[in-house]
Amino acid sequence: MQDAEGAQSDLQKKVASWLSTEGYPTEFQTASIFRRHGFRVFQGHHVRNADDGTPREIDVLAHMDHAIAERPLIRCEFVVECKWSGKKPWVMFASKSARMAASACISQTISSTFGTAVMWHLAGDAECKNMAIFRTPTEPGFGGRQAFSKGQDVFYSALNTVTSAATHRMRQYDKLRKPGTLPRFCVVTFPIVVVDGELFEATFSEEVGGIQVMPAESARCHWTGAPEWKLHSSIDVVTLRGLHTFLEMRKPQIVRLLELMNDAAREISDCYSAKSIDKLKIKSGSRGIVGLPGLLQEIVSS
Repeated sequence: MQDAEGAQSDLQKKVASWLSTEGYPTEFQTASIFRRHGFRVFQGHHVRNADDGTPREIDVLAHMDHAIAERPLIRCEFVVECKWSGKKPWVMFASKSARMAASACISQTISSTFGTAVMWHLAGDAECKNMAIFRTPTEPGFGGRQAFSKGQDVFYSALNTVTSAATHRMRQYDKLRKPGTLPRFCVVTFPIVVVDGELFEATFSEEVGGIQVMPAESARCHWTGAPEWKLHSSIDVVTLRGLHTFLEMRKPQIVRLLELMNDAAREISDCYSAKSIDKLKIKSGSRGIVGLPGLLQEIVSS
């Protein structure tokens, strides 16, 4: 009996050890941290590729809605890819040349059709541009690598996966729209990669004439490598250790952003009813996009 219990205990330890190396504890801890900050959280959520229906798993999906229950639904989501990388730190390659205007970060946020119109409208808003959610660092990332690794580029794969998942997630909302009606969902999403390990930023220093490597708890990358999203995707890579602090700063801004989105959505809803955008108060800002977003184009051509 004791030998059987000992064998069961050994197997249990092996399973626990295997789980830790596969990254599952990282997903559970990430979900727990988001939940403690007031987000509604789902693990192992699946979205389907719009082209062939292939399912894609989202490690952690966390969202927060505008407090007023009305239509359209105003929502901010975090689509999270979790990576355990205990012995191989992640390195973000950063450069001043990768900087973007805050207004462009706002307007190029991955969103549903209604969300895209709202963010395009808010791109010139001074309060939005001052939010860290949309602020570009002095030296933002443009790429990276998992240190000491060969073969598969884990960094590229993670950023590509999280951007694609976020894009397909927004397309799911758009599929719920009835033809000839205003969309019922105004949703924006922020892709994040949570790394259970160390994170460094590598930049080129003119002073020393070489690369400088500095530790970081979070770093932002303006990513253009995902085939499903043709614009820049601003992805935050955050260490699991630094996620609590990261969300402490982000949550109040998300709450305020939901309020601003709600106000902008009302304006656009009125324009949709009037079949004109003449009364839309458009503020100037470099959006990095040519022409009006799809929903506003619909209104103009109606």
